[in-house]
Amino acid sequence: MLDRKKLGAKLKEIRKMRGYSLRDLEELCGVSRTTTSLYERGKMENISLATLEKIAKVLKIDLGRLLAECGDENFKLQETSEEFDTLFFARVSELSPQAKQNILSYLEFLLEQEGKGKKQRRKRRVKEQEG
Repeated sequence: MLDRKKLGAKLKEIRKMRGYSLRDLEELCGVSRTTTSLYERGKMENISLATLEKIAKVLKIDLGRLLAECGDENFKLQETSEEFDTLFFARVSELSPQAKQNILSYLEFLLEQEGKGKKQRRKRRVKEQEG
């Protein structure tokens, strides 16, 4: 489970270390002071990946590493599909053409594997029903 207080304390520590006030951060990343304050105090119930990414970008920190330090592998962000898509495409747009091609190839591989898995499960169900 994500330790919200630990996440908040780290965000606040890094923000202060960088010399930013809550107002500065609001101006730089567009996240309200109220929201940032809730995150920093560990009081935010639904953590938004898009919001954390905006804050992390301004603070120049690796969001994945930060989350790993503050939680475990079972932590799931409460982002919407739209937030995820926006973040994903924003990050992909920063990549080189070769890296984009690599991602596309990997996505095709994943889709193929997922399709094979579905076909195999379907075949097993049919065999179970026949036998």
